[in-house]
Amino acid sequence: MEVRVVEAGGLKLRICIHPCVYNPSDDTMAAVEAIAKAASLGLRAESVVDLGTGTGILALAAHKILAPARILAVDHSPYAVKTARCTLSTAPAVVARCNGSTCISGGFDLAISNPPYLGVDDKSLARGECEEWLYTSWGPTGLLEDVVAAAPRLARALLIVYSTLSPLDPERELARHGYKVLARVEKRFFMETIRAVVLERRG
Repeated sequence: MEVRVVEAGGLKLRICIHPCVYNPSDDTMAAVEAIAKAASLGLRAESVVDLGTGTGILALAAHKILAPARILAVDHSPYAVKTARCTLSTAPAVVARCNGSTCISGGFDLAISNPPYLGVDDKSLARGECEEWLYTSWGPTGLLEDVVAAAPRLARALLIVYSTLSPLDPERELARHGYKVLARVEKRFFMETIRAVVLERRG
């Protein structure tokens, strides 16, 4: 396993990297920046859950920025669980193997998720052991819809990452449950815009 230092949102984050786990990319950096922006606007969180934690970088960023007393990071991939435990070894975090939000009852201040927001239909891509886990993560429709549906029972605030090419607009869906945008970071590319949004539900 490789150890790497990544700079994002004004932070230097020491993370672990595994070939079978999605490596931090532009959407990850946007998510870290969104957490920092939301914190500067008053977001506070004593408890954080990271759904589909991958390398654990977003849980680590939340630890550095928000200093929560409790962090739960979950992923269905055994490779991701091992990698996130390495990344979060100095944080007050529990890392567990779990498929999405199925093992979580809720009651968190903040839920974090950078889910697969675009589907993958070609199963032939899953040729090896790593690819099988990556394909199961992305699947034919992505996991954005599952995360949005679970959000109201999970936390009063949510960081969600999505693309303008995603089949679902999470901001519109979450507004129906009383969530309002606190902070947004956008990264523009050729055919799409990646959005990392922190929404909060009050009252």
